[in-house]
Amino acid sequence: MQLRFSPFSSCNDPFEFYRLIQIYLSPVLPPSTMEKLSAEFDTQIKMYSLICFSQDDEKNDRSGWKRPSMWAHYADNHQGVCLEFDFDETILKKYGEPAAIEYIHDLPTIKPFCECPSGNEDEWIRNIIEKYIDDLKPISFFKKLSDWSVEKEYRIIKKRSDSMDYYLPIKDSLSAVYLGFKASVGGKDSCKANILQNLLEGQNILLYIFDDETIERVNFYEFKLASQLNSKWGKR
Repeated sequence: MQLRFSPFSSCNDPFEFYRLIQIYLSPVLPPSTMEKLSAEFDTQIKMYSLICFSQDDEKNDRSGWKRPSMWAHYADNHQGVCLEFDFDETILKKYGEPAAIEYIHDLPTIKPFCECPSGNEDEWIRNIIEKYIDDLKPISFFKKLSDWSVEKEYRIIKKRSDSMDYYLPIKDSLSAVYLGFKASVGGKDSCKANILQNLLEGQNILLYIFDDETIERVNFYEFKLASQLNSKWGKR
């Protein structure tokens, strides 16, 4: 089992990518050099991809899978699933650059590009753009507006060296699967529940599903109770 890294340009916050690709070129450089810089910047930035997760909120004792807005936005309006992982960060570092998102009230201004060419122009452009993007990483890849703070996002950034897709192995890190409220109608006998139970059979991964009675009487914010009531359906 593995997760695919998605292009950075596919982020659901369009301003995140748009802000990054606005390279401020020096007006003292000739137009031909500025065009090459812009083209190289566009080429390199599109090589970045990412995988995003939602962290547990230990301060408020809220697990990542308990957030209604996340189910609505990323799990087909409660009809999908939530995957729970227990990752070792040292292992994640083998596949990219992992870090928690820092949420801020105002996005920092990206510094202007003010380098002057030296040596072979094409080689200088490749190297200087690579360094420029690398310098931008802390503020461009790992900072978002506080409006998104409910997601408590943790992401892994990876730069591709070719056009191939990259994947993160999750076989040894997937600990539980939660089937959404709308997908759990019928409880353990629902179609999606049966499919998941067959897929997870013998893999030491818990499957949490919710029966009709639980759905009718349990408030979403009491999801912890719901999962305990139905943990008998967990697969070990």
